Parts: sequence; structure tokens; C-alpha cells
Amino acid sequence: MIRILSITFLSHFFSSFLSHDTYDNFKSKMLYEYIANMTGFSRIPHQK
Repeated sequence: MIRILSITFLSHFFSSFLSHDTYDNFKSKMLYEYIANMTGFSRIPHQK
């Protein structure tokens, strides 16, 4: 169930990500943290 939600979220996220260049930096950070949290995988430390 969580994977289905994440796939739906990511597909929506990518579509809006590709259509709004002004939020590239912000969304890329959010997307990376979301994927890291979902998979338990993280290469960069969390920056707040």
C-alpha cells in the first residue's frame, strides 16, 4: 500500500517538478528526502 502511494506521489511530483522550473532546487531536496525516507536510504545529511 505504501509503495502504491509513493508511486502515485512520485508521478505527480515529477509532473509538477518538470513543469515548474522555479521550484527545482526546493523540490529536488524534498524529493530526495522523501525517497530517502521511503527507502531508508540516504547519501546526504538532512539539512534544515
